[in-house]
Amino acid sequence: APRGRILDRNGRVLVDNKVVDVVTLDKAVLEDLGPDERDDLYLRLATAISRSGRLTKLRSIERELNSAEYGPFDVVPIAVDVDPSLLIYLGERPDQFPGVDVVSRTVRTYPFGTLGAHLLGYVGAINLEELKIENSRIDAAESGAKTYQLSDEIGKTGVERTFESALRGVPGVRYLEVNNVGEVVRERSEFSQPPTPGNDLYLTIDIDLQAEAEAQLAASLASVRNPTGIPGEDNILAPAGSVVATDPMTGELLAMASFPTFDPAEFVNGISFAQFEILNDPANYQPILNRAIQENYALGSTFKSFVALAALEKGYLGPES
Repeated sequence: APRGRILDRNGRVLVDNKVVDVVTLDKAVLEDLGPDERDDLYLRLATAISRSGRLTKLRSIERELNSAEYGPFDVVPIAVDVDPSLLIYLGERPDQFPGVDVVSRTVRTYPFGTLGAHLLGYVGAINLEELKIENSRIDAAESGAKTYQLSDEIGKTGVERTFESALRGVPGVRYLEVNNVGEVVRERSEFSQPPTPGNDLYLTIDIDLQAEAEAQLAASLASVRNPTGIPGEDNILAPAGSVVATDPMTGELLAMASFPTFDPAEFVNGISFAQFEILNDPANYQPILNRAIQENYALGSTFKSFVALAALEKGYLGPES
């Protein structure tokens, strides 16, 4: 099911969904093929996908099909967001690509690019630990249709994680009738259930103020690095920082910026281990870290107002002190 959208306080869409084409393989069909036939199919499929512009190796197809997250009758995604011309190519050659289909699915898209990346967060494939935790929280009598499987996506950080239960939709269900040797006889459509989209989420964030906060933060950090420009003078490091703006009357969060930042779109079709390591590398000042809420810092001068207020209330200071 599509996830709900995320919008700012004025109704501007910060995180949306887009429909992409996905090449899939039906494992039930593969059971009728011999080992050599399957290898030939994988090679033809890898070649076709690669020629369409998305490099795919035969071994990567095998690895995906053999993954423990898929059952014997599952339809397994092989390549996400492929060129639409591939749909025509494969559709014209069903005899060469048995069990292969091109289907539509939704993925996250970010109309404002990297703005608010730390605040919004990102989604990714659920892991075993998350699967156990999430399903243990769900009362099967009430929300059984919303339990997770290993092939599902889940919010990993930010708003995507905090409001996971609201944003996530209810998955659809297919019922397949099989015989005593595991062959699919038919689909029982009378028992099937269509997916239900997740709920939209409105934040108190103002995306214009968020953009200004991020721009001012980056500019301020740059301005304190060797401001005189005198050769040989020690540079000030100033590699990272954060800004938080709230409405003092209501406590509503208006902007939350952290620097350095990252692009949540990199996670849409799965991020490589090497790229994820870069985003978490202390040598790069951990761009994925939200310094506004995930780091500890000395209190600094902003805390003086609280000390002064306590002193006034206890009588240690007077209004004229």
